Amino acid sequence: MGLEALLTAEFWAMGRHGFYVWTAYGFTATGLAALIAGAVIATRRRERELAALDPTRGRGRREATRKEER
Repeated sequence: MGLEALLTAEFWAMGRHGFYVWTAYGFTATGLAALIAGAVIATRRRERELAALDPTRGRGRREATRKEER
């Protein structure tokens, strides 16, 4: 399959099934992006909660080390 075949309208139309196929790809990509974003947000939230409970963990580690040095 050459570059010319990829640029033709027939490839993108996919034999009259193009709308269904590209819509399905779009919904799938959107769903995966939402799941990844949700997981990242939840992980960051949990890390902040843990750091608040134990200052020697995570981002609070620097602050706890500085307090010990004083």
